[in-house]
Amino acid sequence: VTFYCRTFLITGCDVFTRNFLSKIGVWVPPNMECPSDPYTLCRSELMSRMKPTRPNTQPKAALKKFLENDRRIREQIPPNSGRDNVTNFLRRCRLPKHPKFKPIGGKPEGPDEYYTDRDLTIGSVLHLYGRSFVICDCDTFTKEYYYHKYGIESFEPLTFQQPVQIVSTSPHAGPASARPPAAAAAAGGNSNIPPYNGFGSEEDSLGSCIALIPKPPRKDFKKLMRHDGNAALRFSASLNTAKQ
Repeated sequence: VTFYCRTFLITGCDVFTRNFLSKIGVWVPPNMECPSDPYTLCRSELMSRMKPTRPNTQPKAALKKFLENDRRIREQIPPNSGRDNVTNFLRRCRLPKHPKFKPIGGKPEGPDEYYTDRDLTIGSVLHLYGRSFVICDCDTFTKEYYYHKYGIESFEPLTFQQPVQIVSTSPHAGPASARPPAAAAAAGGNSNIPPYNGFGSEEDSLGSCIALIPKPPRKDFKKLMRHDGNAALRFSASLNTAKQ
């Protein structure tokens, strides 16, 4: 058929059209294969070029390689802690026991020895770039690995103690829920908060310990609306006339 100077070849129809034409007495031949056209051939050739040339190559191989071999350890440092937040603390590589830093203008020297699987036991302390890490527990796969390779059967985990939270005993501090968020964060941080010196309120003193430029503490607006104007104080008195 030709529509608007363009010729179309009908190669098949659906079941409804075939039944309709058969009822009105029109013989419908079976469906035939669509002939190849230049656009389909060009499209298939372009798609074949996008496929990997090497066999048995998985798609997104770069992402799969990163997830399996290029894992990283990031350290989240709290704000206003006095330390710079680095983007990457440790990546998947051999860990040196005694790393040697590159001298200025000199040639870097490689470390003498590295950590191996013999050093990774429960309770051992690893010193990585000036920081100490204690291995407290391991997963099931690691337990089976050490059992079959080294014959280790005891894998009792260590109890990790949480840092002690500093709670002020000053009568002016109030409950923890009534403190500002910055003061509550400073009370539960790792830094030692100096004792209250008596100048101003304790919230002001804690504000100077959190940031270099202290900010005024936020007022508890809900507490102000709950207690302001609603407390009625009543007193009773009598005239003491017996005293001369």
